[in-house]
Formats: sequence, structure tokens, C-alpha cells
Amino acid sequence: MGGGGQTPAFHRSLIYLQAQGLFPLEKLVRTYAFADVNQAIDDSDARTVVKPILTMP
Repeated sequence: MGGGGQTPAFHRSLIYLQAQGLFPLEKLVRTYAFADVNQAIDDSDARTVVKPILTMP
């Protein structure tokens, strides 16, 4: 299914809110070493993190 979203405008809005301190992006993401991929999945499933980010060596 398609969508008629306004992605560029939405992204600009999020960037503006982040710059104003009104969108706490740092509270939504967490980085994990690639070796900890299972923990990242578990945390995502448990909803302790919104967006797990894996880092590669």
C-alpha cells in the first residue's frame, strides 16, 4: 500500500523539535556492539529501547 505522506516536511519538523530540545531523540535510541545483537533484539522486544543501533568494529 502506498501512502501520501509528507516525509521531507515531517523530517524537518522533527529536526526543528530536536533543535529546540522538544524531541528527546537520545532517549529513543541506544547503540549496541554488533556482538550484542541478541541483547539489542531483546531490549527492542521488551520495549526498553525504541531504536536499537548496532555498531560494527
